[in-house]
Amino acid sequence: MRRATSTISTAQIVRAPKDILTGLRIELDPKDVTTSGSLVTQFNNTNGVGGSCVQANAASQATLIANHESFANQPVVQFNGSSQAVGKWYDLPDLSALTAGEVFVVLNTDFVYYDAPPPSISYQGLWRIGAGTSTSYNVNTGYIADGFGATSRYIYGLHSPGLRTPHIYNVQSSPNAYSAWVSLQGSVYSNASNVVSFSNTPRVGVSTSTAFNGRIAYLAITDQVQSA
Repeated sequence: MRRATSTISTAQIVRAPKDILTGLRIELDPKDVTTSGSLVTQFNNTNGVGGSCVQANAASQATLIANHESFANQPVVQFNGSSQAVGKWYDLPDLSALTAGEVFVVLNTDFVYYDAPPPSISYQGLWRIGAGTSTSYNVNTGYIADGFGATSRYIYGLHSPGLRTPHIYNVQSSPNAYSAWVSLQGSVYSNASNVVSFSNTPRVGVSTSTAFNGRIAYLAITDQVQSA
């Protein structure tokens, strides 16, 4: 996968070119969704494997915004859940057979960033893709705790400007190799003792107990780590 060298601005949107992604399994693209009014009933996953990514319950469906100014007036899907019980989320195809993988997502989050430890910590989920692990993405101290395609959850952080700015988040998980990259900061984490494990019931929009608050402009998951 080619990695961008600049952050996303209101004048630019970065998208993953489909012709350079090898082993594309899941593609969540706001330009390719089925809606009921403004609610997204499913991501069609036209270029992925395993069928559409569905949410049949209207109360748990995220909202399509056709032109979002922070994403260069491109379409985004807005999630505004406050807990797993009232979150907005979508089931993804079974990924448990994967022995390696990579995720590429363009997003931003709604949370208050603190330079100093806040009076209380607020955790927000993003997805549940690693078997037995979940992701707290917009922790209000600026940290990410992710277990994408892994048995362990790794903790790493952004100290400025936080995760409200539209950005790219990229994670690779393979045997004895886990790495995370954020366009706001570059490489943020690596681990050389990673154990790969993907969920058979993955979801995006919620973790184990918390839900995502923010917008997703593009998400792709591949069944192998991409070349540089």
